[in-house]
Amino acid sequence: MQARTPALSRWTLPLTDVLAVRYGDDWIPGLSVKEKQPTSPTTVCPTNFILHYAVCGSKNKWRHHSVTMSHTDPRQIASWVKTIRNYLLGLTYRPRKVMLFINPIGGKKKGVKIWEKDVQPLMTIAGIETKMMVTERAGHIRDILLTADLSDLHAVVCIGGDGTFAEVFNGLILRAIKDQQIDPNDPDVRLPSPVLPVGVIPSGSTDTVAYSLHGTTDVQTAAIHIIFGDSIGLDISSIHSNRTLLRLYASVLSYGYLGDVIRDSEKFRWMGPHRYDWSGFKKIIANKGYEGEIELLSDPCHPASSTRCMKNCSRCLQHMHNSIPDEEIASTC
Repeated sequence: MQARTPALSRWTLPLTDVLAVRYGDDWIPGLSVKEKQPTSPTTVCPTNFILHYAVCGSKNKWRHHSVTMSHTDPRQIASWVKTIRNYLLGLTYRPRKVMLFINPIGGKKKGVKIWEKDVQPLMTIAGIETKMMVTERAGHIRDILLTADLSDLHAVVCIGGDGTFAEVFNGLILRAIKDQQIDPNDPDVRLPSPVLPVGVIPSGSTDTVAYSLHGTTDVQTAAIHIIFGDSIGLDISSIHSNRTLLRLYASVLSYGYLGDVIRDSEKFRWMGPHRYDWSGFKKIIANKGYEGEIELLSDPCHPASSTRCMKNCSRCLQHMHNSIPDEEIASTC
């Protein structure tokens, strides 16, 4: 009787999905039970190396994996490691040094735990130098970004909710305004974009921005996207009143009922996400009315005041006619 051996499988890993490559004896803080000093490859000739990589699974979630590669010739191992490391270093859009802020009271108050358990090990694997700070008050992030030396940073990352993210991009834009000596209170001035990309790792109550950026509120996915240097544009708007810049926002501008709920809920942060339900219930019971006036900038070719937009109205028909390609027009005539 002959023993049956399992069939070998072959798979291909794009180098762009690689997080890092390390010799098998290298020690990564936080990932090893036994603490030992990293072994220098100049004193020992290793015959294996570990490839750390990420795989995208269901629901847009990325996961960290690793595989050990072996060879009998240590010189071949050294050649592979050097080649992969040089390739990763050539990916200049990947951050090498970041400033990271943690909101310790956002959402369910798990910001520091998320950093220690999920984010720091991945940053260490990827070789990213991280300057971490835990925020102590509202406006703390903005104040730091207005004065800190940002010249050697590649990105600013925050662990928190939408409010924490808002503090980061407000601080970076105000810093760019300060450096370029622009008057932010002039509503006609084009405000500059942040000089550094912003990464957000969700740990808030809603995490609307994080979901729109990563397609999920999964922490490991957000961290991997940041390590990869993935980026996407995000619209930011400014609010001025009486020629004074009030603030910048990216997700929601609220007025009336919703604005009152957000403002009132700040007093109940100890309740976590349930504070929105409590504040919302209180405002409904109060049955308060709101007044406001909205002005819209309309297309000068189609003044909204002169044409009522209804089914098959002249304005819509004209728009449809202008959007039909010439070939279709010729075929229908």
